[in-house]
Amino acid sequence: MSPELDKQICEKYPKIFIERKLTAKESCMSWGFSHRDGWGWLLDKLCFFIQNRVDNDKNYILNQETNKYVGKNIEQVVFTTVKEKMGCLRIYHRGGDEVVQNAIDYTEFLSGFICEFCGTTENIGKTKGWIKTCCKDCADKEGFKGWCSRLVFE
Repeated sequence: MSPELDKQICEKYPKIFIERKLTAKESCMSWGFSHRDGWGWLLDKLCFFIQNRVDNDKNYILNQETNKYVGKNIEQVVFTTVKEKMGCLRIYHRGGDEVVQNAIDYTEFLSGFICEFCGTTENIGKTKGWIKTCCKDCADKEGFKGWCSRLVFE
């Protein structure tokens, strides 16, 4: 993800990305987001849903000893890794509940139908070899060989 989008999303959801400021020894999130900007809007929608769910369920207190937000019902969701793997978004986290986990699972599924490069849902396919999910235009622009149409919507 671009540095600008990285900064924007981390500032918008500081509780979810609290580990972004840690060192590589402390958290994989210190390396940032290992995917392109096209999935940025999808990640933003997921974080909005998660933070609203958690915030509306309880009041937070920052435990100074553990540097974690704690509360009554749903533990604050903290993303520990956000990356691309096998052409889909992968999110590793702690905290949350079953509804949060379902939202993350669904977001990961949806990413397989959205261009990782530009964010479109039109003319999506997969590249062969190193698997990427992208539209035909981005596949051509990025120079991917062996792009094949995944779905055709009529």
